[in-house]
Amino acid sequence: MLTAKNIVIVGATSAIAQGIAALYAEVGSRFLLVARNQTKTVDIASRLKEFGAEHVAVFITDLRIREDHNAIVEAALKDLKTIDVLVIAHGIYPNMKDAERDVDIMLDIVMTNIVSTFSIVHRFANVMRNAGRGTIAMISSVAGERGRSSNYIYGSTKSALTAYASGLRASLAGSGVHVLTVLPGPVDTPMTADHHAPFTSSVDQVSRSITNAIERRKKVLYTPWYWRCIMLVIKMLPESVFMKIKR
Repeated sequence: MLTAKNIVIVGATSAIAQGIAALYAEVGSRFLLVARNQTKTVDIASRLKEFGAEHVAVFITDLRIREDHNAIVEAALKDLKTIDVLVIAHGIYPNMKDAERDVDIMLDIVMTNIVSTFSIVHRFANVMRNAGRGTIAMISSVAGERGRSSNYIYGSTKSALTAYASGLRASLAGSGVHVLTVLPGPVDTPMTADHHAPFTSSVDQVSRSITNAIERRKKVLYTPWYWRCIMLVIKMLPESVFMKIKR
């Protein structure tokens, strides 16, 4: 049974974020949805109300605009009063060839996936620490476990997010605030439509595992579970062997 009542979702239009929100809407949760696409976000808000959500507010912004980050926190406190769960689900998956050729594209990925995430989470973490409650669920990726030539720019941003979440979890230990690091393998979403990968999972499967991990206050979630084993093997490979693998 899902119990979290007041939920902030940053990157609310992502497929996984929508899956998580739908599950919590069914138990009457209240939401602040933060995203860039107004039409899509408003449509998601309407569907969540149909699913059973008690209240859904939206905050439309480009998350690279740091000046809006304090306003997001203020909107969350105004609409929800308290924060049970903060879900960080935003990010971009680049075309690697474009990112390698153009440093501005590469930096945009860093600004979106790392800088905006750290900025937003840090602000919420301070508020939640003062309140002494809540869970921060940060969706990283197994791509951050070891750099691969096919997606090392994206992977490196996720590696930074994983390290940040680990340190934040330690910093908040004993405060009443918990941090969950989510490490999904490939998921069948629009963002990965052009990136064919083995062991691809469904959005529903991953979303259910994340909500379960939030409720159980798990520290780290590999989803599906077998990615923990796969990544253990991959991380143990010598660099000379790993570089010869086509990927």
